[in-house]
Amino acid sequence: MTDDLALSLAIALIAAPAIGAFLLWLSRRQRKRREARLAMAARRGWGIAETTGEGGRGSRITLTGDEGGGWRCTAMHLPPRSGGHSGTEWTEWETAGRHSPAGLWVAGPPLAPGEGEGAAAMLGALDCGLGRMLLRQMIGDSAELATGLVHLPRPGGRERPFTLLATAPADAASPDLDALSELLAAWRAGRRDAALHPVVIAEPGRLRLRLGRALVEAAEIERYADTALAIAALFPGGEGRSIRPGGRG
Repeated sequence: MTDDLALSLAIALIAAPAIGAFLLWLSRRQRKRREARLAMAARRGWGIAETTGEGGRGSRITLTGDEGGGWRCTAMHLPPRSGGHSGTEWTEWETAGRHSPAGLWVAGPPLAPGEGEGAAAMLGALDCGLGRMLLRQMIGDSAELATGLVHLPRPGGRERPFTLLATAPADAASPDLDALSELLAAWRAGRRDAALHPVVIAEPGRLRLRLGRALVEAAEIERYADTALAIAALFPGGEGRSIRPGGRG
């Protein structure tokens, strides 16, 4: 036996117990998280369905509830594509009926001072392929409605903890902006990761809140759903419509 082979075997023998212990800890943590999610959903009277990542399909957690005319919240994590280094993840809460009467209305992460002109220039380039791709990452399939999207500075006449974009007049679908500011600020408190700042997307027929991270902790998912329900209540509509599992309302 060569010295190199002996060294490799020694390292493997030393590392094997540590790797096994880590995998056991990971399995237990995932099981406890799942049990906590199931208990939370049962306590709130919400439906829950989960699929684990197998065969490259990614993992999905879906919650559904009847409040506010019906809603669905999906946390999705997709593995890296071939040759990639990181996967894709998001959490999206959706309800039907509460919406923008015309066009698209988006409240996104706040801009730093002086970035308004840059935002306007970016929006002017959305019709190109790269611009559409970047917008799709932020607001999903609503990017197809983004023609004519403009930046609305100082909505309501004051600075806000979000950036407002719209394809319709500013007052066409605006909810109570002070209340929206408070709800978004409360959710963002203590969360420095910009991907955990919700993007609120209103369009004809539905309202969505989208995060750039997949929430997995029961308390986080519950708080996010409650925040989304409170934001949805600020928008017009919502009577007599519901989100059906697996599709739009």
